[in-house]
Amino acid sequence: MFTAMVLSSIQALRFIATLLVLLFHLALLPSGFKGVDLFFVISGFVLYYTYHARPSSLQKQKRRYFIHRLTKIYLLYWTALIALYIVEPFSFNRSFLANLLLLPGHNPLLDISWSLSCELYFYGLLGITLFYIPARWHKALFVIAFVVTAGVKSFNIFFFSLRGTPIYFLLGPNLWEFLCGILAGYIFCRGPVTAAQPAVPASSPAPGKIPYGWFALLLLILFWALPILRSSPYYHFIYGPIATALVVTTALAEKAAPWKGALKAIVVRLGNASYAIYLFGPVIVRIMKPHIHSLPWKIATMGILIAFSLLINHYYEEKLLRVVRRSLGT
Repeated sequence: MFTAMVLSSIQALRFIATLLVLLFHLALLPSGFKGVDLFFVISGFVLYYTYHARPSSLQKQKRRYFIHRLTKIYLLYWTALIALYIVEPFSFNRSFLANLLLLPGHNPLLDISWSLSCELYFYGLLGITLFYIPARWHKALFVIAFVVTAGVKSFNIFFFSLRGTPIYFLLGPNLWEFLCGILAGYIFCRGPVTAAQPAVPASSPAPGKIPYGWFALLLLILFWALPILRSSPYYHFIYGPIATALVVTTALAEKAAPWKGALKAIVVRLGNASYAIYLFGPVIVRIMKPHIHSLPWKIATMGILIAFSLLINHYYEEKLLRVVRRSLGT
């Protein structure tokens, strides 16, 4: 039976994705929006990595799966909404209800909440597939979904725009990137390198070993540096594959040479806090708005947000999740 381990490299990528989005909100990186696309790929990877084997006890995990996914998304999100209301009060109307429940197509009060609607949709689809559809159909369903979602995006490029339509949400490029993450997980779990093999320093790979670490570094630089804006029709077809290759090579590099010591502890903590950084970023930016016209203030805002999110994650989010999940029997 496969036992998933915490991948420090994926936690590092989570933090980098959050950092890209934060740089976008601070107007320091116009293409920083691509951090969301990296998030989608990471989500697909992590869920496949965690659930790719179907042991006999998997059905017993059904309740746990849905409760953990929903509490992870909603609890801290609702906290961020409360913080936003304190900073910029809003009306408790039908639009607020759509925001509260993260209904598809809602008009976001919190800038990034649209992406959480996509995450919930991904989680629901995967949950239905895992727990209600026989495993023998999974590969065929994946191939069909991958082709259809790529086709929808291609149709959007070469014929007419489907943005804003239900089909774009249900079968569009965001789902395609999530499926890219599942593909990354499939490649990683069947990769040529095993954790049982001797660790090889990334700086001096053994003969015949693929230098995944160097490939990952080059892909990270490429992903960070490319200035493609979301308005480009080829945006998803550029960042999606790069993010997929980045996740695979980064994870394989760690599989060959596991991270250890203080570096691992720091990266895991930053990765754990990445959701708080993502959610509270727009709130902190609003608070600091009168001051963030200069670079020093923007850097200070980043430091304040990261420190605040680390505290929120450690002293609030993790404890709240444990209490709520325990009360729900998971």
